[in-house]
Amino acid sequence: PGMAAPGAKGLGQQSEWQFPKLKKDIQLAFVLDATNSMTRDIDSLKASLESVIDHLRSQVSEVRSKEAVKVQIAIVVYRDWWRQFDFDKRELLERRGSPVEVLTKGERTSFVDFDRNLDTLKDQLKLIPLVWGHPGSEEQVDLGVAAALQELDWLQTDKVSRLILVAGDNPPWSEEYLDWSKNPEFWTYWEQKQSRPQPLRKYATRELIEMAQQKG
Repeated sequence: PGMAAPGAKGLGQQSEWQFPKLKKDIQLAFVLDATNSMTRDIDSLKASLESVIDHLRSQVSEVRSKEAVKVQIAIVVYRDWWRQFDFDKRELLERRGSPVEVLTKGERTSFVDFDRNLDTLKDQLKLIPLVWGHPGSEEQVDLGVAAALQELDWLQTDKVSRLILVAGDNPPWSEEYLDWSKNPEFWTYWEQKQSRPQPLRKYATRELIEMAQQKG
């Protein structure tokens, strides 16, 4: 619903974010690119988190006071598959088990109450390690969105508005990378020790749309 240039005005200043049918209970998942180029954007989100939520609350028409709107927040971050690649030795130095992490995941829930945990949420945003990754400039956006849809504890009721906000400064891998075998030279270069290389993209856009529709 809204876009900002990386490191520019920031996520909290998007007047385009209009949701005319918001319920008084809102679940909002932030799906964030956590590679090092996102430093300014995540700092911006931390600084403007309250105004982002206030903007959502102001659009709820079924309450007399926006303070009556209950907001739950989840934070999902995605990075690249590999932490570091030695271009001189053509050697992979470290590979992640998964490029996706749910930062708000606890014993019982993956969403936290915004009003009771504002400082905790800000601290989590502040402490996100932003690191270099490989390969390429494209990102694992599809895995971040899929994790938000599949792993978070979304309330299945028509009394709750369920929203995902994706913030990143690079596009996802194109759908041709769903099949690693179609790019054998690329995969031999990046994962020559793997008998079955991990595709750089796992979910097609249509799959993600269908998942989102099923979750409402």
